[in-house]
Amino acid sequence: MLSSHLETTAPQFIGFKFKEGLASTALLISLRTHSIQKKLGGYMKRIILAAALAGSGISASAPAATITYQLGGSFGGSLNGKSFDFDAVFTGIGDPKSGWSSIGAPYRDLMSLRFVVDGIPYSSAGPAYFYGDGGFQDSGFGTLSSGYFIAFSGLNGYDGISNLASTPVSFEFPADQPLLTDHGAVYINRASGLTFSATVSGVPETSSWAMIIGGFALGGAALRRTRHKFAVTLPEACA
Repeated sequence: MLSSHLETTAPQFIGFKFKEGLASTALLISLRTHSIQKKLGGYMKRIILAAALAGSGISASAPAATITYQLGGSFGGSLNGKSFDFDAVFTGIGDPKSGWSSIGAPYRDLMSLRFVVDGIPYSSAGPAYFYGDGGFQDSGFGTLSSGYFIAFSGLNGYDGISNLASTPVSFEFPADQPLLTDHGAVYINRASGLTFSATVSGVPETSSWAMIIGGFALGGAALRRTRHKFAVTLPEACA
């Protein structure tokens, strides 16, 4: 009888244990899947946070905004009392955020003013300025000691702080004071073929801002994305 009872109950017991094992396995899989999803979500948040911090670091380490004024053409005058005719581009670099100062004509401080002749760089030996007078009917480069050392006209309507494509301008009048450079005193009393341009750098363009904002929007969408769920289907009970 005992043998008969065992023959009857053993398959049921084995079937119960088998179902119990499957249920435990399903529970472990479910818990493991949930854990993986949490980790993936955490990793995604960390990646986006790292990208945002990296972007902030890039922005913080980016160079300050500058505006570069360039006046190119053919010039004539003297260097240390000797005839000096040359083709060059005068390059002045300033801060577009700085306001206009006014002692006589409005002017903006330049951080540097230089030009190159025959491969030799000439730099202003003292503070230099970009001048704009009469709504930019008269403009020019100058220093405290010289006032205008080169004056030109033709920038009517330019605000002095925006990008400006190369624009033809006209020479105004001979300088009565020299530009003091690291190679001596340069007088400019004639010029021809003049063009003036201005370039702002270090500030993201409108398209760049759009890309940055779009990147953060995509990151937010990724965080809100519905996570995939895994389902485990248990087999029917064993007979």
